[in-house]
Amino acid sequence: MPRRHPFSLLLSLILLALGVGLLAGCGASPSPTPTPTKTPTPENATPTPIPLIGQELTPAPQASAAPA
Repeated sequence: MPRRHPFSLLLSLILLALGVGLLAGCGASPSPTPTPTKTPTPENATPTPIPLIGQELTPAPQASAAPA
C-alpha cells in the first residue's frame, strides 16, 4: 500500500476550496440581476406624502389647525 504525501491532501483541500469559491461566486453573480424588480419604486414613491419619522411636513400643522 503506497504512502500518500501530506502535500496531496493539502492540494486536494485547496482544490476543493477553490471549487466551492467558484460555485459561490457563480451563485452571487445572478443575485444583482433581480435589481430590475426595484423598477416599481415609482409606485411606492406616490405615497411618499406620508410624513416620515423626523420629517415634519408643513401641511401637517395646517391640517391640525383646520379642525380647530
